Amino acid sequence: MGTASCTESRCFFRFYPHLQHYLDIILQPSVLVDDSDVNRLVLQCMLKRVKPDLDMHMANDGQEAIDLAEQHKYQTIFSWTPIAHIRKVGRNIETPIIIITSANIITEDQNFARCEVLLKSFQVNDLKDFLDRYIV
Repeated sequence: MGTASCTESRCFFRFYPHLQHYLDIILQPSVLVDDSDVNRLVLQCMLKRVKPDLDMHMANDGQEAIDLAEQHKYQTIFSWTPIAHIRKVGRNIETPIIIITSANIITEDQNFARCEVLLKSFQVNDLKDFLDRYIV
């Protein structure tokens, strides 16, 4: 007898194709955008504490985030800089964006639709609440 021609997961999704969509979502990374190395490191540590299996891409600025968003589909985006562009073009039009800021921002602007605002200095539990809403 020969071996099966497909891997276990591929065979599984052949019989349950409607579940492939959910696996695709679970495997999507998130992107964290901040121009401060320290802020990125602190937030990355907090995110890993809350969601240890979360795959994170890092961007130093808005342009780098835009470039990444054009190449990848994300579960969430942590930034506010590239919102207008990301909401108009590409794979992440519907991706939830979590804005982490110390400033008050006006969220009535259409660019901020489907965005959450997390004010500094937030606690890990605040971050967990946001992630539980958006990340499987």
